[in-house]
Amino acid sequence: MLDILQKYGGVSKLKEIIVSLHESVVQKPETRHFLFNTNTEDLFKNQLIFLPFILPKNERLLKKGIAQTAPPNVRIGPSQFEEIVQMFRVILIKEYKVAREDVLILVATILELIEETRSQKEDLTLTTWKSIDINVKTLDSFFTKKGLISKIQNSNEISILSGTSYPVGVEIVTSNKTIGLSAQAKSKPEVSPDALSELFNKMNSETARIALSLNKEGPDSVLSTKFSMPYDKGIPTRLFVKAIHDFAALFCDTLEKDADQLFTNKSQR
Repeated sequence: MLDILQKYGGVSKLKEIIVSLHESVVQKPETRHFLFNTNTEDLFKNQLIFLPFILPKNERLLKKGIAQTAPPNVRIGPSQFEEIVQMFRVILIKEYKVAREDVLILVATILELIEETRSQKEDLTLTTWKSIDINVKTLDSFFTKKGLISKIQNSNEISILSGTSYPVGVEIVTSNKTIGLSAQAKSKPEVSPDALSELFNKMNSETARIALSLNKEGPDSVLSTKFSMPYDKGIPTRLFVKAIHDFAALFCDTLEKDADQLFTNKSQR
């Protein structure tokens, strides 16, 4: 999202946008309860803290509609939420001259981050880990509670084997205090390098939301992708588990372009 915002004034402009949205929402009796218990300083600060846990959004997918991401007990009525979405679109287009191809991405991302702030204010239990508490045992226990099957590989790595749409590797990188997600698929032995290269180029041209790489590992070619999140300021657990599910789903969607099944798709086993 920040790369889009740079075209319209960067982070300082984001603060103005948050203030404009807040003023518009609280002025209407039908929508004011959405931001009743929040202030613009918290909303803006949390945009920057939580943004690294949001997977890049795609305008083509967002055209299907922007859904609420807060827990059910925090959500507002669907018609009120849709009114806020439309209100926000008008603000971005008319007040900030945002190009229409950028509007949906900004609306969906900023509202998702606002919903996380709203949700945390309503939480009765702790939903943010401190950086000192991040370790594979904490992650393994957390994944189990979320219905995921995981396996500790070593002191810094844990694998999610089931419960997501595709297996995901999770690595704690203590040197720069980040958590890295990874997913990969190996090519089948009989596949020609030319066929793999053609498919890889197609996947890269059609997949704008994740960066793919294709590397040779022994006799196999391995298609892989990674996503990194900082934990120096803690981890919002709700966004963390959503990021894992979104990451797995994106890689799974990428493999759906492999119509000839050149790669071994672990999600189909």
